[in-house]
Amino acid sequence: MTQWAAFGGETCENGELPLRSTCADILVEGARYHLAWLNADYAPSVVAGWETQGCLARVSAFMGYRLQLDALTHPGQAARGEELVFEVALRNVGWSRLFTPRRLVVSLRHRETGAVWSSAAGDLRDLPPQATSSSRLRLRMSLPSSAQPGLHNVWLGVPDIFEANASDPRFSIRFANADTADGQQAWSVAQGRFRTGTTVEVR
Repeated sequence: MTQWAAFGGETCENGELPLRSTCADILVEGARYHLAWLNADYAPSVVAGWETQGCLARVSAFMGYRLQLDALTHPGQAARGEELVFEVALRNVGWSRLFTPRRLVVSLRHRETGAVWSSAAGDLRDLPPQATSSSRLRLRMSLPSSAQPGLHNVWLGVPDIFEANASDPRFSIRFANADTADGQQAWSVAQGRFRTGTTVEVR
């Protein structure tokens, strides 16, 4: 059931023997039962034990969903009025699925003016958890004739689906990818999007 339904709760102290409170227990059962959340405040001795044994960071990282960008391909140039196709390889390496609809959004942001054009596709609930290979999503963007010529940075994001929160970066899903040392690939806290380091020149 937990492959499709959200499962979470809290740990417990003084439970029935044998206690299942070791790192080996949580790492196996967390994945097996697609653990989506835990109460961080109870039971403190169990959580502290995971920290002492060295697995708390891993449990925290993989509990719930964890979206990882594996690859992105797209044309480097496009004319106004043309259609652009973006191929994205995406993977959910977390223990559980997403449980509310989310779409992947690709955006072009003009380097000088900041003007943005966006397109969305997919339902990320369909991404299997604990994936060992990528799922491929194709996003199509029709550039309007009014698009400004020049170099555009390519961004990827997963905003909230509800209109009241869609523009609030606090409700965006952050990808698991780390920022690169040169800053070309980086998460923007202010925008709630990931800068991919690639560009499209609009003519």
